[in-house]
Amino acid sequence: MLSGIFPILLLLLLLSLQAQAESPQDFLSARARPGSPQDAVIEWAIMQGAYLHPGIYWDAEAGSMRTRLAIGANSTIARVPGNLEYRQLASESLDEFVDRFVADRADPSSFFGPYLSALPTTCQNHACLVPDPSVLTVLGMKHAKIEAKLPVEASIVQSRRWYSGMIPILDLFNHNSSRPDNSGKHQHVNRNAAGEYEIVASHDHEAGDYVYNYYMVGNVYKLYRLYGFIDTSLKPDCHDMLAMRIGDSVARVACIAYYPDTTLENMVEELQEAMKYNDMPMVKGAASWIDRHSDFQLDYSASSST
Repeated sequence: MLSGIFPILLLLLLLSLQAQAESPQDFLSARARPGSPQDAVIEWAIMQGAYLHPGIYWDAEAGSMRTRLAIGANSTIARVPGNLEYRQLASESLDEFVDRFVADRADPSSFFGPYLSALPTTCQNHACLVPDPSVLTVLGMKHAKIEAKLPVEASIVQSRRWYSGMIPILDLFNHNSSRPDNSGKHQHVNRNAAGEYEIVASHDHEAGDYVYNYYMVGNVYKLYRLYGFIDTSLKPDCHDMLAMRIGDSVARVACIAYYPDTTLENMVEELQEAMKYNDMPMVKGAASWIDRHSDFQLDYSASSST
């Protein structure tokens, strides 16, 4: 009877010793879910000198960067050398940059191939998305479309471009414009004295938190055009409320009613479209604008002389 227990006890003892020998840092050094395109890019970039905090991993199911353990404020989250930026030349137009991107992505000998080949292949923004009139006003519809020779490829480049180019690892952090700490600081990409791009934690992160980056756009409409989503945590400004059917109703009516850079014809069109989508702030604002800018002077002289 006892002889059968000893192997089990020995196995338990070995497992216990193994668990004690394997430190948390050893566990964290192994990136989660190896084999995904994002993990491949992370490993490639690290081999080229980039750094990603060992407590952060790519959560493939959530499509976001996430923490495995608590990370304190002012910790370096990620750092990428300047030479890993896939840079748009000052002399290049968007179309020329996109052409080079397409060529390098297809070239197996390209240095940036491991990064470029892991990027999406589907539409990412309004270079190829169809503008939605239930979300955008007539004014917003006019300016939503991003002109490009290769719309899908241009959307991929634009939705991942920082400063003068595209930066691996850093483009995996989703946008968040909120300030979770009390200092009022955003957590965003900076360039340090060594020319490296880095994200430093603006606040404490608990284990399991999503890790975000503030895209420094600061305008709901522009974010929507470039990235295809509406940032509900960002307060819309007057420009946003003119271009989109969002924002506080009272503030939006006032913004529309006193908009200086438009015409009677435009406001009539805005009013008609707003009726289709039950956009009452636009209806009220446009009607007020029309009333203020229409000079209906009736001539009673003819009727009084008869």
